[in-house]
Amino acid sequence: MKFDSKTDLAIKIIMYLFIEQDSKSFEDIHRVIGIRKSILLSVIDRLVEAKVLKKEKDNLTYNLLKDADEISIYDLIILFEGSINVLDDYSNSRKNKQFIYEFYIDRFYDEIGKFLKINIQNTTIKNMISNNH
Repeated sequence: MKFDSKTDLAIKIIMYLFIEQDSKSFEDIHRVIGIRKSILLSVIDRLVEAKVLKKEKDNLTYNLLKDADEISIYDLIILFEGSINVLDDYSNSRKNKQFIYEFYIDRFYDEIGKFLKINIQNTTIKNMISNNH
């Protein structure tokens, strides 16, 4: 499954802040992540609105508001992409296929979608960083 660029960016920001275990300035985050400042700021602002990150009183630094165990990949996908529909990229080309083929492919992708949803809901940022996963 390929993440939207903003979802991927959010994961990187959260992982960086989790690993550092300290408040970091926007400039620090930008230096490490290395993406256009306007895009980075829009993702950070969205994470602040969602109460994943906290903007410190100095308005210059950010830190994690939630523990990494509380931040699921699923929640980030929903926040930035709205769904985990794995069929979005395939629906147009499949419309021309035979009915039976479509039926079985739809069932297959529905099951994959359910599997991904369950596993992504249980995968946290901390899981991705730890050596156990």
